[in-house]
Parts: sequence; C-alpha cells; structure tokens
Amino acid sequence: MSALMVFLECEWSLVATAGGAIIRTHFPATEIEAVMRQRQVPADEQTDVFLTVRIMQRAAQPLLNAAK
Repeated sequence: MSALMVFLECEWSLVATAGGAIIRTHFPATEIEAVMRQRQVPADEQTDVFLTVRIMQRAAQPLLNAAK
C-alpha cells in the first residue's frame, strides 16, 4: 500500500516537445524520497517502495503519454 500512496503523490518531470505535446518522463529520485519521508515510510521498507514506484512509473508512462 505504501508504494501506491507514494506513486500517487509524486509529480512527473515533464518535457514539452517542439509540437507542443507534454511528455511525462520520470519521477526524480529526490521526489520519491521526499514523499516517502513525508509519508513516514519505515526505513526497512524504503528500498522496496522505491523500486516498486519505479516499476509502476515505467508501466504508467507509455499509457499516460499516449493519452490525448
């Protein structure tokens, strides 16, 4: 559950293309760490939460960038 909460609270890094499209690129590691700190994720869970959030990000990125 912690990974989902962290994922939902993170802000995507965005890039604007020459054609005006906005592309979501990633969550900066510092963003994930800050949200984990704010959510008080226990230290022994932080590595798993971080890696799970990265997996979720990679899965969501193409779907979100394909949305019109």
